[in-house]
Parts: sequence; C-alpha cells; structure tokens
Amino acid sequence: MKLYRLLFFAALVLAFSNCETDESSPLYSSCDTCDSAGNFRGNADSEEIGAGENYNDFVENPFVKVEDEPISTFSIDADGGSYSNVRRFLNNDQIPPSGAIRTEELINYFPLNYEDPTVNEPIALNGEVSACPWNTEHKLVRVGIQGKTIPDAQLPPSNIVLLIDVSGSMQSDDKLPLLKSSF
Repeated sequence: MKLYRLLFFAALVLAFSNCETDESSPLYSSCDTCDSAGNFRGNADSEEIGAGENYNDFVENPFVKVEDEPISTFSIDADGGSYSNVRRFLNNDQIPPSGAIRTEELINYFPLNYEDPTVNEPIALNGEVSACPWNTEHKLVRVGIQGKTIPDAQLPPSNIVLLIDVSGSMQSDDKLPLLKSSF
C-alpha cells in the first residue's frame, strides 16, 4: 500500500511539473530584487541557495535553577525537517544560517529504535545524563519518548490531500525542481 501511495504522489508531481508560468497572468510577479521565479532575494545579485528564506534568530536559553522553577515542559513534536534543510545547504557548499539549525530536529530525523511502551502504558521513557563538553559544571540530559507503535494494517483510513503550488514563485531550484528531483 505504501508503494502505491508513493507512486501516486510521484505521478502527481510529474504531472504538475510541466506547468509553466505565463508572464501575462495576474499571478506572475517580477521585481529588481527577485529571481526569475519571483522569489525575493534581498540582493538582486545574490545566487545563494536559500537567500529569500527567513529564519528566527538563535537565542540560547538561560540556565534556570530547579529551586526557582521546579516545573519544566517540552514539546513531543518529532519534526525532522531541519536535517533536510541543513543537508541542502551543505550539499551546495554553503554554511546554513544558524536559525535553520534546530538540533532537536537533527536528532529526530533518525530512527532511535526506542522500546515500545508496555501494554498498560501509553508511552515509554528513555533517558541518560552525561557531562557537558563545553561546561564541565553542567550536565546534559537526553529524554526519549516512544509512543505505541501501531501496525499499518490496524491504522484507520487516511484522507490525504496533496496540494502542489506550481506558480512562478515555486520555480527556483530549491523549490519545485528540488521536489521533482527527489522522485
């Protein structure tokens, strides 16, 4: 079933990949600081990958004493998109912007093979404490969470909608052509 889905999505991408932007279309835009696909580059002479992308500034969280703030929360989102983005920059011989590097997403990209929870538990926890290499007075803590694995045959039906933007703004090498090259 997964192979059929992949082939279906590949066929859709290839079908839409032949669409072209008509300069007379009201959706077409051009400016002095845009590339041929209408992507803002900030500098008309820039050919740098990702030049029109925006990232948040990196701000390191301050150290907080547990006695001052005994409750801590964290997200259980397992996004891995930053790995692909960083790899894209590195494959083009460029240093990624610091805001593009999200350490938790680099780690989450790879399967960590944590054990499934026991029958009566919704999640399984895995963790370790280690020395902090850049500050020996601190420790690093890794917390791994594994939810119950549900076999594909037991998953409920999915309704997947795939929308591919083929407008002029998606024609730069790091957008629609990048997607097409992955198939």
